[in-house]
Amino acid sequence: AAATAPAPALLLEPSPLLAPLAVPAPLAEDDPPPQEWPPGMVPVTFAIRLNNSDDVRRFTIEPGDGTVSIGRSSKSQIPLTLPGVSWTHAELRWLPASDAVGGVCGIGVIDVSSNGLGIKVPGGEMERLNRGQLTPVPDGTMIVMPMKVKPGPNQSVDDLRLICIVDIEDPKPSEAVVVPACFATAATVPASPPSRPPQPPAQLPAVTATPAPATVGTVADEAVAPAPAAAVVEATRAALTGAGAPPK
Repeated sequence: AAATAPAPALLLEPSPLLAPLAVPAPLAEDDPPPQEWPPGMVPVTFAIRLNNSDDVRRFTIEPGDGTVSIGRSSKSQIPLTLPGVSWTHAELRWLPASDAVGGVCGIGVIDVSSNGLGIKVPGGEMERLNRGQLTPVPDGTMIVMPMKVKPGPNQSVDDLRLICIVDIEDPKPSEAVVVPACFATAATVPASPPSRPPQPPAQLPAVTATPAPATVGTVADEAVAPAPAAAVVEATRAALTGAGAPPK
């Protein structure tokens, strides 16, 4: 039998109307859903700027989470080398909206040092905190440590202190920052409303003195002298109370 020739190959040109098949991407692991926080219990993200320089540290504290420590310990989140700073000098902690400033969650600072901690809120004066007392830290607060220093011959107080500027990034205050009363200066404390001006004392009604009737032997055209003012007042009081009697 005669061999049959192979059929010619059918060449298919790609059609411009058909898009190329997309290669399916490998299945990625499902990310855990973000944690939902109840109102007034959200994490706080903030930055600490050291000595107003470009050295900025950012942290996020969650409700019920630990603290951000500042001190000379190598385990501190913000380690320092100043000689007057304690091993653990200060701690930054999460605060609920009910205790923070600005109507939203925030942070507070507590002094655990031996040489003291200072704080200056916006619009206030520098104040030294009581050791162990948790104090709210509004946005823009300056934290100064240590407060107790002993400068040498060629040193200044600023050379031995660190200034930490707090920048609350999230959540931002929902209202104007209110300066706590313990840090308010005379310029920031609103003046008390002016008191009611004193009222003048009640005045007696004006009384017109009536000249006394002429007595016997008085010259008709003689001018009658006016009575003294004190006598007029006494006569008026006597007439109002019925205690006096008109002269006869």
